[in-house]
Amino acid sequence: MQININRNIDSYVKPLTQHDKKVCDDLYLSTNHKKYLIGRNDSSKHLIQINKFDAIVDDFYNTDHWNGLPVIKSTQIVQPAILVNCSSSISPVSVHQKYSQQGLSVIPYAVLTQYDSALDVAEFVLQMRQDWEENLSHWQSLSQLMSDEESCQTLSDVIAFRLSGDYRHMNSYSVQFNDQYFDPVVQFNSKEVFADCGGFDGDTTIEFIKRNPKYKKIFVFEPSTINYKKAQINLAPFENIVLLDKGVSDVSGVLYFNSNSGSASAVSQSGNSRIEVVNLDSYIQEPLTFIKMDLEGWEQKALQGASLQIMTNQPKLAIAVYHEPSDFWKIPLFVRSLRDDYKIYLRHYSEGWSETVMYFLPSK
Repeated sequence: MQININRNIDSYVKPLTQHDKKVCDDLYLSTNHKKYLIGRNDSSKHLIQINKFDAIVDDFYNTDHWNGLPVIKSTQIVQPAILVNCSSSISPVSVHQKYSQQGLSVIPYAVLTQYDSALDVAEFVLQMRQDWEENLSHWQSLSQLMSDEESCQTLSDVIAFRLSGDYRHMNSYSVQFNDQYFDPVVQFNSKEVFADCGGFDGDTTIEFIKRNPKYKKIFVFEPSTINYKKAQINLAPFENIVLLDKGVSDVSGVLYFNSNSGSASAVSQSGNSRIEVVNLDSYIQEPLTFIKMDLEGWEQKALQGASLQIMTNQPKLAIAVYHEPSDFWKIPLFVRSLRDDYKIYLRHYSEGWSETVMYFLPSK
């Protein structure tokens, strides 16, 4: 199956419905509705600066104010109300459904940008549109690399969402963190030597062990001191695990690292700490059978450091491709430059722009 790639970005933007227009009219013109924002990001900051809102609604934020606006719990919403849903990363669909089912008017931020062209389009959409226009031929050929219909459909849906910003393109997806990196197309056995690159607190390794308890050996790389200490505790009950407080890259050395962002900790020129990094080819002498990478945008560098492992041993790969738009096409191009006999699958594990994983599986 191949998907129809339309050069025209506007073709991915859902037209405004009468309901959309009515909610937007009420947001801008009504004095009877309370007006709330959902999500704390650049889009909500932008709206705070140019429109009057009553509060941010957030059941998980424990501070009274954010960017000058009060933060309230969902139980404190005063009706009639209009909520602008600025969330876009993990669960925007569930958020929308939750408040809609309570009889509240909810409008996606992307719809609001259609209604009011003076509003800034979300940053992840701008990045996608720029890469789309500069590298359309790569995007057009990407579906030809996919090995099943589900991969093509996933690619089509993710493209539509990232070009439009409208999370309604993702209505058929759900948050599935436990299944991430472990699609049923990936099969394991007792000879697995697993490299968990970006090990966080050990959660992915534990999920791997649940699915394949009779593994041979596991290497876990986690350079964040906070995450590493958590992983030490969480992985202590298991055997044959080598836990390393190092990152992975193309060459061994020292890099700056932002260590205070939990699972999103990443290599950064403005990082608050320095970390040791190694390349898998020189650090691991035995053949790897499965490599997972979720490195907040550093995957391409880390894959370069695993080139010999990939060429010689053809390990199964589960690689996060969602951090940069170009990762979707640059990563498969690189892997196929090393070996062109991988089968490629694409899966998505959230309702937003994050958690897209590309699998590379040996053809035999």
